[in-house]
Amino acid sequence: MKIKLEYIAIIAIIVLTSYYALKNSTLPIAFGDEGYHLAMSKWLAQNQIVPRYDPFVNSGIQHSKTLYPLLFHSIMGFIFLFLGEFGLKIMPAIFAGLTSLVILVFSKEFDKTGVGGLIASVAFLMTPSVVLYSFLGYTDTLLALLTTLSAYFIFKSFEPEATKNQVFLAGIFSGLAMLTKISAAVIFLILIFCFVLNKFQKKKTFLMILIIPLILISSLVIRNIVLFGEPCYYFYAIKQLPFCNSWYVFDKEVPQPTLQFAATGEGTTILEFGLTNFANFAFGWAITFLLIFGAITVLVKKPKYWKFSGIWAMAFLIIPLLMFSIGLGRAEEAARVVLPAVAPIVIVSGVFVKELYDNIPKNKILSATIIILIISSMWVFAQNKMTVITGVPGVSNGVKQFAPSFFDACKWIKQNTPKDSILFTLQEHPAYYNCDRKFMWDIVGLEEVLLSGNDNIYTYLKLHEFDYVFVQYFSLSSTPTSKSYSFSFLNYIIEHPEKFKTVFDNSDVYGNSGSAVFQIL
Repeated sequence: MKIKLEYIAIIAIIVLTSYYALKNSTLPIAFGDEGYHLAMSKWLAQNQIVPRYDPFVNSGIQHSKTLYPLLFHSIMGFIFLFLGEFGLKIMPAIFAGLTSLVILVFSKEFDKTGVGGLIASVAFLMTPSVVLYSFLGYTDTLLALLTTLSAYFIFKSFEPEATKNQVFLAGIFSGLAMLTKISAAVIFLILIFCFVLNKFQKKKTFLMILIIPLILISSLVIRNIVLFGEPCYYFYAIKQLPFCNSWYVFDKEVPQPTLQFAATGEGTTILEFGLTNFANFAFGWAITFLLIFGAITVLVKKPKYWKFSGIWAMAFLIIPLLMFSIGLGRAEEAARVVLPAVAPIVIVSGVFVKELYDNIPKNKILSATIIILIISSMWVFAQNKMTVITGVPGVSNGVKQFAPSFFDACKWIKQNTPKDSILFTLQEHPAYYNCDRKFMWDIVGLEEVLLSGNDNIYTYLKLHEFDYVFVQYFSLSSTPTSKSYSFSFLNYIIEHPEKFKTVFDNSDVYGNSGSAVFQIL
């Protein structure tokens, strides 16, 4: 009995997705922005309304407008209603697994043997950047799913036998992707390429796919115009435009700081990090080399579906890399931004493996050996990324294993502070979820608070109407940056008990890795 390679691919996808999801269900929610995203998801589920101002990112007088799309948070909030925190933890991996299934279906468009689809779908789940974000509550695996569905239906829409439903779905998934993250707008480049490749013949198809996402986006743009008098629906991406006002609304005027940070603490660009280091960090060498050989194969063969995969990869890969190379973001973030490019990258990689498979002697043992070797080489890099995430017991901590002192402090905060308390803290994003209070760090006057070492600290904190200061000793730094506590800041708090009362401190248990909470009097 001949076993179809598609069945093997589906089993592999289910196994890998389940492994990632269940492994992540045992880890805390505290890495980077995932605390914010999942706290917002819970808030939407519990309140069932889109807030005018952010319910977490607030001082007493500085309020954050809710300008950004909330599709991810709405979906995760719906999941939370049925599965609770367990659902929030497993969904990023499930989104990745569903993307892998779409890749498997897409690959059948040009590979009837199934070997290219097997390699492409499994390679997606073994790509280091996909492994990482299958464990993090970020928007990016959902974005990868939606952009892959969008690309698939755009491709089908420009086929001679395209149906109206395929055109409609191309527009819907494109719009949903853009309501997940602004970077999905590069889908328009893919759309334009297909229109050109089709020699400008399918004008109605092109216009329909173009108009549907614009209609979906317009709902959020109109909301922002009504509420805030501005059309910006994602402030970070287009904040330099003249019609985009400040992200913040102030209840009273705040004096501008006179001090400046000497260092930003923002990390390195891709050029500083190194392109080869980035390729290994984001994709692993196995997939990088498969991509190179796949790209060569595409250039030689030149059928339209391989051209499509190439422009798809370039749209989501080259543009973000250029932005991050000139200092518009950190190298670590670039691996997340280019996540939608992984789907076309592994499809192109599958092209090469399919060609290799077609040109070797038809021997079952030899064919199976080649496939096993390729998958094993990819798993090495996936496993290395898993080690970074989960750590090695007794040897090293993983990035998801946040300081125990932080969770102890959050437990105390939830049990001993009023629900409407507002806290000043650096680790605001993990705190949103775990402490269940309002937090803010990026306040007007942050430079004075961290650098002055004098009464300006108390003045600005009181002006912003903070109730508590939540300090993590492991985030202290002798180099003043906007991403750490300065010793002058902490010393001022300790030396002025008439202004700050120590209400919690677990440094007697955790030492320099401890945390403390100070009430502002």
